[in-house]
Amino acid sequence: CFFKTNLYSHSRIAFSRPGVFIRTPSSLIQKTNKYYIGLSTEIINLDNKISSKSIHFKATSANGFEYGIAYSQRAKTSTLVEMPQADFSFHFNKEVYSNNNFIINVGIQDILYHSQGDNQVSAFLSLINKNINLGNQYKLQSAVGFGTGKINSDSYDYDSGIAQAPDFFAGLKIYTPLFKKFGGLKILADYDGAGVNIAAGLAPTENIYLKLGITHFENIVKFNTLKNKTTETIYDNSPGLSIGLDFTIPTKDQN
Repeated sequence: CFFKTNLYSHSRIAFSRPGVFIRTPSSLIQKTNKYYIGLSTEIINLDNKISSKSIHFKATSANGFEYGIAYSQRAKTSTLVEMPQADFSFHFNKEVYSNNNFIINVGIQDILYHSQGDNQVSAFLSLINKNINLGNQYKLQSAVGFGTGKINSDSYDYDSGIAQAPDFFAGLKIYTPLFKKFGGLKILADYDGAGVNIAAGLAPTENIYLKLGITHFENIVKFNTLKNKTTETIYDNSPGLSIGLDFTIPTKDQN
């Protein structure tokens, strides 16, 4: 967990923020007091061992408030970077309206507690539809919304800057009856304003949730390749193999 801070680049590592999607903001939709700790990584280049990493804490409350804390180490953009930047950040979501299966969620994320880079706070509004019955035990959760800051512009290139104007994002989560012994297979997909991300999730045990995915799926042909082999420079929109692992902290009232 001890990373040295230096340069600015991508920090919204897949699965590291409160919510059910990959990179886009959403809601865990659990009006109970629950707590999670987890690890996630985006592997950009296997040959050169280039990746970004995060350790995070998430929680939900009975009044629809969700919050998270993440410590993230960014990917090394080239050999010119001796040590990539690391951040300690806070994230807050709140359900402000609910009617049947429709929810309006708002939040502020990427509040940096410790960083040598500029503090780029991300705000969002998300319209969520949950428990949409697709038949044959399939259900859908969807979300569309607008976000600012790193929500819609969080490039691996630390010189690319941050988009401040609100931009559109969307996400889907499909609950399937496949692999019932592992809690049922969940299929995830989202568009974060810059690219498409896909993933799948399973629960090997009651308290463990494992997610595997690909970020910037539209650029999959670039996976494990470099923009410049001499300096080992990565693309600012490189695809990554994403892995997330969340552990639910048992509580006294847990069934």
